[in-house]
Amino acid sequence: MDIWLRPDNGNKENFVKALREHGIGADSLQVVTQMDFNEAKVMHIGEKPNKIDFLTKVTGLSYDEADKEKKLLPLKNQKVPVIQYHHLITLKMIAGRPQDQADVDVLQKINQFRKKE
Repeated sequence: MDIWLRPDNGNKENFVKALREHGIGADSLQVVTQMDFNEAKVMHIGEKPNKIDFLTKVTGLSYDEADKEKKLLPLKNQKVPVIQYHHLITLKMIAGRPQDQADVDVLQKINQFRKKE
């Protein structure tokens, strides 16, 4: 799972607070606190298949552009922001890794099936 964080240092403080509330240790929090979230940063917690990647920037789309068009999907008692389908496809095609291409193939098949319904 990828979580795209707003790329500014004000949001970094919110992220550090959330990590602390979820039991992330002081040493790891110190590393994050010293990062400049205005720059491209990637960090993760956990291991596959439960690994979560946190990104501050991605190639091909600005956070603000994605944020304007996000969808809010229900998850338990909350609404989770998710980027638009066309943005996801574009980002995966730009990344160009074999897994991203496989993801695009699956997402396009799902989308075609949903259009038939």
